[in-house]
Parts: sequence; structure tokens; C-alpha cells
Amino acid sequence: MTSKHRLLFVMSSMDNGGAERALLNLIEELPEEEFDIDLFLLNPNGLFMDQIPAKVNLLQTPDVVRDCFTSIRGRRAKAWRVTADAVSSVVSRDEETRRGFRWKHFYSRAIDMLPGHYDTAISFINGQVLYFVDEKVKADRKIVFYHGDYRSAHYSSKYELPHLQRMDGIYAISPECLAIIRSVFPYIQVKMGYLPNIVSSKVILSRAKEFYPPEYKSDEAIILTVARVTHEKGVDIAIQAAAELKRRGLNFTWFELGKGVAGDSELNRCRGLISELGVADVFKLLGPRENPYPYIANADIVVQPSRFEGKSVVLDESKILSKPIVATAYPTVADQVSNDEGLVVDIDPVALANGIESLVQDSPRIAEITEHLRATDYSNTCYIEDYKKAFIG
Repeated sequence: MTSKHRLLFVMSSMDNGGAERALLNLIEELPEEEFDIDLFLLNPNGLFMDQIPAKVNLLQTPDVVRDCFTSIRGRRAKAWRVTADAVSSVVSRDEETRRGFRWKHFYSRAIDMLPGHYDTAISFINGQVLYFVDEKVKADRKIVFYHGDYRSAHYSSKYELPHLQRMDGIYAISPECLAIIRSVFPYIQVKMGYLPNIVSSKVILSRAKEFYPPEYKSDEAIILTVARVTHEKGVDIAIQAAAELKRRGLNFTWFELGKGVAGDSELNRCRGLISELGVADVFKLLGPRENPYPYIANADIVVQPSRFEGKSVVLDESKILSKPIVATAYPTVADQVSNDEGLVVDIDPVALANGIESLVQDSPRIAEITEHLRATDYSNTCYIEDYKKAFIG
């Protein structure tokens, strides 16, 4: 009898982001008879913790790892962690550079090797997760996934390159993301490949029927954005576009589903902008939801106001749920939104408002897009075989 292939997935947390949902979808589709799957989280928290499949062995996170990768805001932290934060803040104003510095000079020295040995260890995102998999995991094969636009996200190539050179495989989730990391690291592109996030139509369509959003009203246009409240996601652009639409007299409510960190400057800025522009009645920050699919399924349009993205899981899910899309022209948008699926507009509040208004007021165009989306199979579980090849080597 052939033994199962031992996989270790490493992730930062199980928060409500696209990468986390992609990880859950992938694990669900991997055949249990072929793989034994362990999962290690640097910060074992998040809205999706309860969705980790029963077939997965969730490893215990040592206290020292928790100390490294959880926020020290509002709690009593160990002196060395406070020192690490203080020194890194002097070294650089760039957050990714600070993270790389903290890992190299503080965290790596404090963290022990993870017990056990794996056939393949997977860093499901880059950055600190990559550093951990490279230095603290014993495995015959190691691979890493890139979920974003490397340049726009300002990752630190100085700190990532040594770790990438020791990886056996480097995968991006969209052709454009792949082209970008190839241009940044041309000397190791032989290790690089494309593997899209796994999207399961069956699961999404089923979960979309679980309830009707209590916040929705039937007598107005429902606009939805699902994104973290961060600068790159452009929630501030959405708020300004909402103010423009309100000024024009459009009957709508715009809901934003996504996590904002308490005390975070961007969350506070967005709350202040809502108040300043007088749009609290039409723009609602609902916070994260464990199941966003009923919100997507019952919206009129889904809006992606990002400044940059990798390959948006939300847009893939929206297409499965037959929702017309309005997206900003971030660098990788062409990988995801065609004229048959919605509109792409400039990264500008007025341009975004124009696109939304034109679509909301054009019922035949909405019907045409919806019909195209319904007739298209966006599930891509066929890529599971490619994932298996990447994992086994």
C-alpha cells in the first residue's frame, strides 16, 4: 500500500482574507486518500478557524511564535519583542523591510525548529511565512505562493531573495503576478509557475443560500465591496465615490464587508471620511462576515475599488454568483474582468461613481452581464491535478 504524502501548510492566520479562503478551498479539494495534511498558523486566530476541515491536523503554535506574530497593541509584551519593534522602526519606515529585519535579527533566533519532517512544506503566502518555512521547517520539498502584485505591495526583495533561492517551487496565482515576480527575480524564474486559487462553485452556491442579509432593503440599489479596510483595497476611494453618487441622487446603499484593525490609521481615516462627507446613511462598514456569499448573491453589483491586487478571490466568487462587477484599473485587473463581466474604470472616485451609476441605471446591460456569468463555468477544480504535481515534485 502506497503511503500518503505528508503536507504542511503554513499561514499567518485564518483571518477573513482571500488567501485564507483560497487555502480552505484547496485543502477541501485535496484527496484525503493521497495526502496527510498538517496546518501551522503563526497567529492561530481569525474568523475562519472553525472552517478548517476535520481532515486537517492543526498544529499547536508555541508561545514564542505567538509573541512574534501577534500585535502588542493593548497587551503586555515581552521586553525583547518591544525591543525588536523599536529597533526595526528606526531601521526603516517601510513595514515589509521592518518585518524582514525583525525576522533576521530577532525572531529567527527566538523560534525553534518545528518538530517532525514533511514530504512538502507550503508557505501559502510570502513574507514572514516564507521566512518561517525556509528556516524552521524540515521538509524534502518547499514551495511558496504569491497572492499579490509584488511591486505594488512593496515587499522586501532584499530579505525575500535568500529564502526564495532555497525554495523548490515559486508559484503565483495569476499570469500578471507571475510576470511581475519573474521581472523582480529573473535569475530564479526557472523555479516559477502559475497556479490559480481554487474556486469551488458547488460550495459557494450552496453557502450563498444560507440566509438573506438583514441589512439589505429591496427598494434601493445594493452595492457591495468585500475587502479589508486597508490603503491598497481603496475603501477610501469607495467612500468618496459614494458621496458623489449621493450628490447625484442615486437611490442606493453601499455595504463594505471586511476587517479593519481597531486603532489602525486607515480604519480611523475611513470612519472620519464617512462622517466628513456625510455618507453614513448610504455607506456602511459592516465589518467581517464568516459567510459573505449571501451578501454577494443578493447584491446588485460588486465593486472592487483597489489600488492594487493580486488575483481577487472576491471577484472569482462574484462571477460564480453571477454578479456584475465594477473594478478599478489596478495593474492586474485584466486577468479577471472582461467586458462581458463588468466595467473597469480609472482609480478615481468620480470615475468609479460614473461606472457604478451607468451600470445601475442600465438594466439591459446588467441582464446581459448576468446571463453571460450564469452561462460560464468559473469553477477551476481541474487545477487540483497541477497542485498535486507541484506538491509531489
